[in-house]
Parts: sequence; structure tokens; C-alpha cells
Amino acid sequence: MNTELPTLIKEEIEEFLKMWRIHLEIKRARKSDISFRRKYIMKSIPLPLRKKLAEEKRMKRCERSNSECKGRITWEHCWTYAGRQIQEPWAIISLCEYHHLGNGLDKRINKYISLLYATDQELAKYPNKNWKEERRRADRYITTIRK
Repeated sequence: MNTELPTLIKEEIEEFLKMWRIHLEIKRARKSDISFRRKYIMKSIPLPLRKKLAEEKRMKRCERSNSECKGRITWEHCWTYAGRQIQEPWAIISLCEYHHLGNGLDKRINKYISLLYATDQELAKYPNKNWKEERRRADRYITTIRK
């Protein structure tokens, strides 16, 4: 009796083990490891959306412009949904390097800013997230830091 697994099943097992190793590697990765995150987690902005955003005036300056701004302008995806970045104009904001990748990073402020651009119809595309609660939470945080 032949006890070897068929070639197709062997390939499926090898593929599963490969994906499992990547999964474990992602779990162990530090949040600050940008190159790893770009390789496995972050996706680039689709070209049509990138062209549309490049034409918008708001994408040419830091949304949190203050005396701390430093570096070039970068674009940040503020929200994820179902494990993926939301590829919508309202969910992407422009920030200087200090506010996006440096010590000035505060995701809660960035999420607040992006929600200012979102309409209820746009948010309705993502029904599994409680957007009213997210807006309330962001408003409360902004009120707290302004005091």
C-alpha cells in the first residue's frame, strides 16, 4: 500500500505552512518595523485614487500643521475595515513626516480629522463599524486634549 500523500495535497500543506509562518511572523513584528509592515500589511493607494487625491488642495499640506511640523508630506490611511486599509478619499489624510512617522503621531487625532471629511453615505459602505460611536469617541478625545 502506498502511504505517500498525493502531490496536490502536499502542495496545499506546504502552502498552508508557508502562510502560517508569515502569520506568526506578522504577530511577532514590532509596530515600528515599517519595512515589514509595508511588505505584508500595507497596500499602496490605487492609481485612480492617488491621482484624484493629488489634485485636492488639502493633500498638499499637513492636516495638523503647527510649529512642530517637519519633513515632507506623506499620506496616511487612518482607518482599517475587515483587516484592510479603507481606500477612500476621506480615510486618507496628508501629514508631515513628524506627525505621520515621528514622535508627533497620534492616531486618534488623525482619525478625528478623517471623520470630518466623511459623509454618512460614505460611512454606510462599512456597516460593521459603529461610526456614531467612533465619532463620539474622537470628539471626546479632541475635547479632552484642548482643555
